[in-house]
Amino acid sequence: MAQIEPSGQNAIVVALLNFFVLGCGGYFYIGQKKKAIGGLIFCIVTCGFFNWLAAYDGYLIGQKLQNGEAVREHEVGLGFLGGIFGILGAKDE
Repeated sequence: MAQIEPSGQNAIVVALLNFFVLGCGGYFYIGQKKKAIGGLIFCIVTCGFFNWLAAYDGYLIGQKLQNGEAVREHEVGLGFLGGIFGILGAKDE
């Protein structure tokens, strides 16, 4: 399981990127690539509604990184999103 180490990511930037870049920009920014692809797919399927969830989830993960905590590659801030991303194979082993 890969860890993403804190490296100065700003939680607000992560949230804004997720909101304005099809639910995935912030995840790419912090290194959660599979989660970003899942976010893009769900954003397209839900006609943009997923942007709101992705923005908040990205903010929560960004807060952890900003506070100096490492996060798992597929860690989610909103628990129920783990099941959604798990469908696409973006889950921790």
